[in-house]
Amino acid sequence: MKYDAVVIGAGIFGSLITRALRASGRNVLTVDAKYKNAGSAPAACLMRPGWFSSLGKDVYEPALKKLDELVGVRDLQFKTPVGNTTVHWCDPKQVLLDQNEVLVGAVTQIIGTAGQWLLYRSGGEQIRIPLLVVATGIWTKTLVPEVEVTSQAGVAWLRPANIIEQPFIRVWAPYKQIVAFNRGDGLWAGDGLALRTWSDAYENASRERCDNALLRRSVLGPSINSPKAPEVVKLFGYRPYVKDAKPCLLKEVRKGLWVATGGAKNGTLAAGWCADQIVRRVT
Repeated sequence: MKYDAVVIGAGIFGSLITRALRASGRNVLTVDAKYKNAGSAPAACLMRPGWFSSLGKDVYEPALKKLDELVGVRDLQFKTPVGNTTVHWCDPKQVLLDQNEVLVGAVTQIIGTAGQWLLYRSGGEQIRIPLLVVATGIWTKTLVPEVEVTSQAGVAWLRPANIIEQPFIRVWAPYKQIVAFNRGDGLWAGDGLALRTWSDAYENASRERCDNALLRRSVLGPSINSPKAPEVVKLFGYRPYVKDAKPCLLKEVRKGLWVATGGAKNGTLAAGWCADQIVRRVT
């Protein structure tokens, strides 16, 4: 089958870029290697204005508009120490592509110039394409060596058997907040901790921190500190960072070869901005 574009990576960035390109009328193939510990795994897709307002209206307004067009944006009311606040939210199940929309397998090499790219996949398969978007997060450098991406590890916790009466945001350290809400597939909680090095000690501290915050709230379902409580699902991943790239890196590194990554803590908003911008720039 002939494709107009290939997107490598089916995380939040790759999925939204794929949706935007398809909505513009392009026939798009999305390829994903299904590597463990991808940055999209712990993402809740929450966007509080206070977290992204410094990026400027020229970034967040088109980003939110595109997100709403592609997957829908809902406004949730979170309880904070100073009252309720509005947080925008996209359901990750709507953001991420379905498995049947993704060709699973690693791309091992990219060769080409001037908008004619040849992809080599494991097994020797070749795909020739005029437009290529690499949205592979912390693995970007393996395909595009000139792009420097660093990473920070983070974790969130999902309790499929629990719900909370009202979502909340609670400060536990300077610039660090515990956030909890009903994600639809359970009670999601995270403490915003992101570190370059990770250990069991950090992970256990994050779990305990979130558990203690939840114990102070009205949580429905099995008691979260009961020995018989269902197992909590750990959501772990590495966020990609690109130095001095705000809201992220979106760059045509060679003609017809684009890189989109580095959304850091504003990954969902940054991905929405990329989805909007790439359609404008390649039209």
